[in-house]
Amino acid sequence: MFISIPSTDSSAWASQSPQDSQQAGQTFDHQKVGAMPRTDHDRYNGAQPQGIGKHEPATPSPDLRTGVDIMSRALGALPASYASEPSGKLHPDPVKPGVRIDENGRRYISDGVNTYAIRHDRDNRTERVYRPDNPTKPGIPVRLNTHGDYERHDEVGLKGGSRGRALQMQLNRARGQLENALAERRQAENELATIDAETQRSQNPGMDLTMRRQQAQRNLERTQHVAQGYEGQMESLLREAHQLRQTMQNELTQLRRRRDDGTQLGQATQHEINVLETTLRMSDHPSADTQYKLQKLQGDLRRLQDENGALSYRIMALHAEIDDIPRA
Repeated sequence: MFISIPSTDSSAWASQSPQDSQQAGQTFDHQKVGAMPRTDHDRYNGAQPQGIGKHEPATPSPDLRTGVDIMSRALGALPASYASEPSGKLHPDPVKPGVRIDENGRRYISDGVNTYAIRHDRDNRTERVYRPDNPTKPGIPVRLNTHGDYERHDEVGLKGGSRGRALQMQLNRARGQLENALAERRQAENELATIDAETQRSQNPGMDLTMRRQQAQRNLERTQHVAQGYEGQMESLLREAHQLRQTMQNELTQLRRRRDDGTQLGQATQHEINVLETTLRMSDHPSADTQYKLQKLQGDLRRLQDENGALSYRIMALHAEIDDIPRA
């Protein structure tokens, strides 16, 4: 089985058909290595392979630069003043791709030259590079792009933060207003009860007492109406919160399913890669077609891993959003 995802490898030899590549070299040994399709070693050292183009430069394409170049470009030249040194050895974060954790539990990303401490900004749902020695200093928002690299961005403060938190604020405001309305209703009920008691004690209630009772009755009806309005508003907000939670949980299920499918596909692709690599090692004359298939599978695997990394990041962010949604 070969993955049908198109390869983004833009090197000259990868764009050739297997038949063209076979014409470039029919033998494989150390004396005739120049007849092979271009290897990663050739790309990064600028070697001029034979059989591809007589005067073709061996400059790597933008998609095949080193990890340092890619990360530096993605992070957009973060200020050196934000660089910080981790404590002890770093190990990969099991949840977030591209993030490493030091011995103190602090999380870091790297542009290949410097390391930068990051922390999660829940209000804006983004990671921020910050200075551990000056944590009050504004952080720089970064995010994981589709290539699996962190990049700077400025999409913060535009959507009002978490939708769950926005609902919680509305619910808290409605709850406070309802409590005030209920207190006014109790006061109106007590006032009406007091007037009724005066009326019972009086053998001949005057016009003033009658008017006071009518006013107290109207005030009670008003406070009851206001309280009912706030109760309805709270019920509506709780229904909205329930629907939002259900929608996000459905999205979470779909994202997990996509990630699981991607993981299985990645495992199958890795198995095919292992088989082809074994074939190449055991063959005295590996074909250019086998080399071509191997390169394509390796590119497919990288893209699967990048996509799964982005899915893991979205799953983690969605978990945080669900936690913000108010419950009844």
